[in-house]
Amino acid sequence: SAQNSTSHGLTATTPDSLAEANQAEFLALAARLRAQLKPHGPAEEETFAAYAWNTFQADRARAFEAHASAAYEEALLDDSPTQDSPTQDTLLRRLDTLSKYRTRLERAASRSFRDLGHLQADRLAANETNALLKDIGQNEPISPAIPTSSLRQKARQPNPHSLAQDHILGLGLAKGGQDAQQQPISQERSN
Repeated sequence: SAQNSTSHGLTATTPDSLAEANQAEFLALAARLRAQLKPHGPAEEETFAAYAWNTFQADRARAFEAHASAAYEEALLDDSPTQDSPTQDTLLRRLDTLSKYRTRLERAASRSFRDLGHLQADRLAANETNALLKDIGQNEPISPAIPTSSLRQKARQPNPHSLAQDHILGLGLAKGGQDAQQQPISQERSN
């Protein structure tokens, strides 16, 4: 409902809409995660922010779910509920809703974590390949935004030398024309 973002905050999309205490908890979690995951660059930062937020919200959803579960169990054992007590059906619906929020948030956090890992692997693979390109005198770097690590896997070339050579050949940058394009990079370095 429209009041969910103010009652429990699980539908909130930014920490600004949370109470100050919850904002402080989020910032502390984000700082711990940042120290461990070390995002670099705008794409990694944005993906990290989504991961940190969804992880925080999933943790909160688990706490709300545990509280709702305890309230439901208490209602089941209550022999004389008052008129002000929520019904078992109401408590069960609340528990079901919180479970759905938790599941959605956990999936979003997992997806963001996986995406961050891919971005970081691509950045590292591009850095390795760019270092090799620089070593052989090529100044046409591969962008870290290109999925370099998955390109290596798809081409079954875990060796950055092979990827660098393919990059050079694809750009027609190899030294000496056609004959040089057929030489391996290691031979080209010794020339």
